[in-house]
This record gives sequence, C-alpha cells and structure tokens, in this order.
Amino acid sequence: MALVTGHGKTRLYLHRFKKTESAVCLCNKEDQILDHILNKCTRHKTQRDLFKEKVLKAWSWPVSKKELITKQLKSFLTFTEIINLEH
Repeated sequence: MALVTGHGKTRLYLHRFKKTESAVCLCNKEDQILDHILNKCTRHKTQRDLFKEKVLKAWSWPVSKKELITKQLKSFLTFTEIINLEH
C-alpha cells in the first residue's frame, strides 16, 4: 500500500531522505517511482506480466492507482511482495 501513496521504499522516496545516492532505478532508465515499476521497469517485467494477467481479467491496462487500491488490492499487494526494489 505504501507504494501507491508514494511512501514505499522506492529509490526516489529513499533519496529524498538521503538514504540512497540516486533516485534512478537500478535499470538505469528513470527515477524509481510506482508508475515506472508498473509500466516500464525492465527489471520487473516478468512479475509485472504475471500481475497484468490477473488485472486484465477484470480491467484494462494501464490500471489507475485508484483501481489498484479499490478493486485490485489483493493482486497489487502480491505484486509488491514479489518485486525486489533493492537488487
């Protein structure tokens, strides 16, 4: 849930508090924020594809953050538990 609110342990969030040297995702494409993780990050493609399969049964992609937390929360939480933002 913290990822949806912007308070998750993304590199951008940690960088604001001087916990990481850079906000750029480890894929080196752009800052690591939820939208990047959900839609673009090459490091999480496999996990994202599995998550999208579940979401696409009921909704179209990309899914809004509101839909994630109101209608797809269980699938979203599973996705956030699987991904590793640090390695």
